[in-house]
Amino acid sequence: MAMISGAGSSTTTLADVLANTSGVQLFTRESRNRVDVTAWTADHIGYLDKNKSMLQVIGTITQDAPVAMHAFMFRRGEELQLFSNSNPGTRIQIMDSNGRKVFADSHSDDPVLLENYAKLMAGKLDIPNGNYILKVSRDMNTVSKFATLNYDIRLSSGDSYTQRYQTKAGAMTILQHLQEQGTLGYNAASITAAVMLSNSEGEGLNIFDFFV
Repeated sequence: MAMISGAGSSTTTLADVLANTSGVQLFTRESRNRVDVTAWTADHIGYLDKNKSMLQVIGTITQDAPVAMHAFMFRRGEELQLFSNSNPGTRIQIMDSNGRKVFADSHSDDPVLLENYAKLMAGKLDIPNGNYILKVSRDMNTVSKFATLNYDIRLSSGDSYTQRYQTKAGAMTILQHLQEQGTLGYNAASITAAVMLSNSEGEGLNIFDFFV
């Protein structure tokens, strides 16, 4: 069992969470952050139970895949806690399963959502059990839209856990998306050629130039 030292306190740190992990079962899986992700296609990272499970997602957002969405079920517990070891400029939001209602936001203009994020970091965000979306994106006021950002986010409830579910989510490229999912309404031949050309010249690519 790992104890979350100081859970429910604003002084809790990621180091506290990692301080004692003896006896914890670790389950790992790999996924990819999709180019066209929505709340409906969000990758599911697991079930969160108070004093039992911790959900961890390690990922990257890029120019091709600028938004990551990870679905999870808050199955048992009263208050949600989040730890983040992410690059500066990483925006983190907790949303409902439809991706419409925001409960907490690390870079919001709404003071209520900012306060809720502070509660989330302190393990005091009181939300009902149910399905939620963890959304990761850029804060466009502080970082470039072309920036690559790495994030390591952990969700828990209570003051301990015995199981850690770790998801490693690499970012999908546009070319990989075309190969696996089709064309999304744009010309595959044109965009594939453009991707190859832009890669050879070291330039970025705006896929919306190729819609038909």
